[in-house]
Amino acid sequence: MSELQGRIEGRLSERLYGQPIINNVARGLYVECMVELALQERDPAWRLTDAWGGWDLEHCETLARLEVKQSAALQIWKETVKRSPTFGIPPRKWWWDNASSVSVETRPQRLADVYVFAWHPESGRSRADHREPDQWEFYVVAERDLSQQPLTASISLGPLRRLAPPCGYNELACKVTDTVSGLPSLKAQTSSEED
Repeated sequence: MSELQGRIEGRLSERLYGQPIINNVARGLYVECMVELALQERDPAWRLTDAWGGWDLEHCETLARLEVKQSAALQIWKETVKRSPTFGIPPRKWWWDNASSVSVETRPQRLADVYVFAWHPESGRSRADHREPDQWEFYVVAERDLSQQPLTASISLGPLRRLAPPCGYNELACKVTDTVSGLPSLKAQTSSEED
């Protein structure tokens, strides 16, 4: 890496993540990395997928797919506090396969086996820090437990809390492992059987 490249990357990191309240676009990437690190502490086979993939993380051995959704009470651009977030969970008709550089068409479905919904509830501007893992609540839900008939495009915090209790960062990997192991089959197995 050249010195200039290092300075650019440092400046970009400072601009995107140097403040306690992170903008929506950069916060999504931050939370995905946070979840990946939590999972890798328990099982190093978890990895982030490439940009534009159909899901955010994948287990390299089992091929379990995980999607991360996040929201926060405080936004960088807004003075009001969000009390009840809505997380997008729409069905997809295609996904990008980076390995073969092609768009893969599929019947309308959610592509992940498990969803991790991350909610940052802290509303005090002097206390809130999106970068702090211990300030987040995580809800781990198997895709099959989300509304199926019809496939809903979103879920809010109330229904989410009825599906799963919140857990902290230190419990996240265990919750994901338990949820994945409780599935009768994985989407990767089902799609290969349909081929």
